[in-house]
Amino acid sequence: MLESFLGDPAVYLFLVFGYSILVAVVLPIPIEIALIWPLLKGELPYFAAVVLVMAIGKTLGALFVLFLGIKVEKTVYYWSRKSKWFGKLVQYFSLFVKRTGFIGLYIILSIPLMTDTVPIYIYSIFHEEGKKPSRVKFSMSNFFAAITRAVIIAVIVTLFGVQLV
Repeated sequence: MLESFLGDPAVYLFLVFGYSILVAVVLPIPIEIALIWPLLKGELPYFAAVVLVMAIGKTLGALFVLFLGIKVEKTVYYWSRKSKWFGKLVQYFSLFVKRTGFIGLYIILSIPLMTDTVPIYIYSIFHEEGKKPSRVKFSMSNFFAAITRAVIIAVIVTLFGVQLV
């Protein structure tokens, strides 16, 4: 469906923006779908615009998820004290987030074909109990990971012979 709007950059960028927000919030689908057609079109400025719009959309979606995560934090930790298995799960995710920090989030979100939704929710909910994570660091991790991921995809596509300029 996205491919049919490729000829109209304004519409395509608007759709990529909305799609990027949805990928961060609810769609467990890799974002690379939005990058393939601009890459194959071979226009570097168009591809760069898509990457920037995608990174901004993913960051805004991730900030929305962070807001939700902070809102449900008390409930999650309440239930973690009531249920032994759920408490272990929360303890595991909390320890993982604490040990890896925002660099871990950046690395995970930089992996091509990785779903963004799950890691964003994990890092939004399972931070240290009672402490709000830094919105700036969380945003930067998401934004720069989106750009890194797009560059990795571009390099891979280029290695297979597709010209970008």
